[in-house]
Amino acid sequence: MKHWESHALTIILLTTISTIAAYVVLQYKARVEERYALEQQKRGTAETEAATRRALGRAVIDNTGAVVVILSPDQRIVDFNPEAERVYGRARSEGGGQDYMDLFVPEPARAAVIADMQKVMDGQPTRGFENEVVIPSGEPRIFSWSVNRYLDHHGEPAGVVAIGLDITERRRNEEALAKSHTRSAALLATLPDMVFVLDADGTYLDVELTAEFKPYIQPEEFLGRNVTEVLPPDVAAKSHRYLERTLATKEQQHFEYGLAIDGELRDYEARLSVLGQDQVMGVVSDITERKQIEGELDLSYRTQRALNALLKLSLAEMELDEQLHQALDIILEAPFMQLTAKGGIFLAVADKSELELRATRNLPETLTTMCGKVPFGECLCGRAAAEGRMLFSSPGDARHEHHYEGMGPHGHYVVPIKSAAEKGRTLGVIILYIDPEHPRKEEEERFLRAGANILAGLIEKSEARQRLADSERQYRTLAEAAPDIIVIIDRDHRLE
Repeated sequence: MKHWESHALTIILLTTISTIAAYVVLQYKARVEERYALEQQKRGTAETEAATRRALGRAVIDNTGAVVVILSPDQRIVDFNPEAERVYGRARSEGGGQDYMDLFVPEPARAAVIADMQKVMDGQPTRGFENEVVIPSGEPRIFSWSVNRYLDHHGEPAGVVAIGLDITERRRNEEALAKSHTRSAALLATLPDMVFVLDADGTYLDVELTAEFKPYIQPEEFLGRNVTEVLPPDVAAKSHRYLERTLATKEQQHFEYGLAIDGELRDYEARLSVLGQDQVMGVVSDITERKQIEGELDLSYRTQRALNALLKLSLAEMELDEQLHQALDIILEAPFMQLTAKGGIFLAVADKSELELRATRNLPETLTTMCGKVPFGECLCGRAAAEGRMLFSSPGDARHEHHYEGMGPHGHYVVPIKSAAEKGRTLGVIILYIDPEHPRKEEEERFLRAGANILAGLIEKSEARQRLADSERQYRTLAEAAPDIIVIIDRDHRLE
């Protein structure tokens, strides 16, 4: 009985253990299956998410306005987006495996693009790299590129992703803007030196100056003050007159005026225009240089006219003294010569170191008597003749040796007339009177030297005529006094 009970207990124990083991196995299997199902679910979710991310990334790439190109390390096309298709004029299926450089990069730019891609493959991303891309129409377009490498599942560089923006229009706009800036700078350079606004009474309401403009007074001293308080009386009066005319006629008015700036006389042009019912805008330009050029041109023209008159006179057939008087008038009346309409012309006496006064204008009889004949080396005229150079004198000049009662202060230009044929020979002297304060001027001396040279030709022509006349007279005298018959024949044996 005990043996049976022991055996029964053993069977019950084994059964219980088997049951428990089976339950444990079933539970383990259930858990494994559950875990597998969860893992499968997670894997499916991850793959779905990955697929979603890939689709999203592709959608972004396909819909971006930039060119996206994926290249292998040897610059062959792996993939590109629709914008690249549009720009390059090739379908994605046609571009795969093709050499990107050969298809789309101009030969001169290839070396730089390849060098940049190599830097990217080495781990140096590119931002803002620019190069030309030739589109199907043949037009070169400028692209700005951002390029980075991508890695394979082993973490090794597998190629590059290049994103390019067409900046051709932007570059053209930049160039147009640069040209516009250049034009603006040129325009600014021609703008007036000062702009101001006046009310109807002539009060300054606003003043703007360029940096280079040197004003009569500082801008802050203009504002709120009337032109009569700011400008010299004559300029202020002229400004008021033109201000009133501008408001009355509603038309632009302009006038010129001069101001002394730092001791230098400057010339200005003002233009006035109606700004409002009771306001006028004025623009002022410094025209000093322009006036100087105009003055130089006018001086050159007037000088040439006077010299032409002297040349014409030298060709005229008239007595020498009459020519000298007319020549003296031309010189004294030259409008650019600031003379006192007084002067004379001496001629050198043949075979004597002496001058003889032959033409005068507005000289007192006392002086013409005293200076009718002047030895070389005496007083200013004699010195100019002896030295052969122009003299300029002011009151108190010790070289001025001849004086007469009532002689007032004055100055002189004393110009020797020298022979062109016989160097060093003085033919005469021109003496001209100037005001006591008159400065020596180079342009006046140039004119006087040129005039003296013309007179030298005139005098030598007269001397030649006189020598010819003397020769003919001597010949006639000899012929008439000859006791025999004199026959003159030419080279053809004909009687003259």
